[in-house]
Amino acid sequence: MKKFIMTLLVLTSVLTCSGCIFGSSNHKSTKDSVQKYLKEKYPNEKFDITYYGETELSGDDGGCDNAKGNTWNVKAEDTNISFYVQDEYIFNSFSCEYTLDDNYFDIYLTNTIKEINDSRIKIDDVTDPIEKGYGFLPSISSIDFDINDFSSKEELAQFMIDVRSKLLTDSRIKEELDNSYKSFWFDVFDGEKILYSINFSLSNSVDYILEEINKKEAKQN
Repeated sequence: MKKFIMTLLVLTSVLTCSGCIFGSSNHKSTKDSVQKYLKEKYPNEKFDITYYGETELSGDDGGCDNAKGNTWNVKAEDTNISFYVQDEYIFNSFSCEYTLDDNYFDIYLTNTIKEINDSRIKIDDVTDPIEKGYGFLPSISSIDFDINDFSSKEELAQFMIDVRSKLLTDSRIKEELDNSYKSFWFDVFDGEKILYSINFSLSNSVDYILEEINKKEAKQN
């Protein structure tokens, strides 16, 4: 009997929790919910929020169908950076639900890279308006280099280290890239195709970068 009661209590707790999730996450974002999201994620900053438009969100691998979502244009008062907050539609343990995502850091990082002001650094521009009907925020995942801009692999590796050092002097970038943003890369092209991708967080010496380049070249040959 005790076992039955305990099982019933567990099931009741799970269903109650599930109901709370459904009630709070089964609808598109509002200005108030975006304000709450930003306050929790960036507690020391203030933002001006305006509605950007509705977009079609692609369902994830958990089996969620496409859904309508809202996109918001946000301006950070302290940094004067404009970015986007957008609904995402994902599967949790019980159902498909709405969450929020933003690309504040992506645009902050892009602007900081541009301030280095070196034409040998190539990056995707993430500040353009969102492509309607796609449902994903523009983001930056790599810093790109054309190998033809360098006289040797050693020069390229040293330049990567210099760029990395400049970026990591910024405390916000250091926290994201050096600690939590693990899938960020140095990508090297030959003008057309990518030759090597080298993990930014691990690229703390010229020797490491050269070793990675040599490994990747050996696999290609």
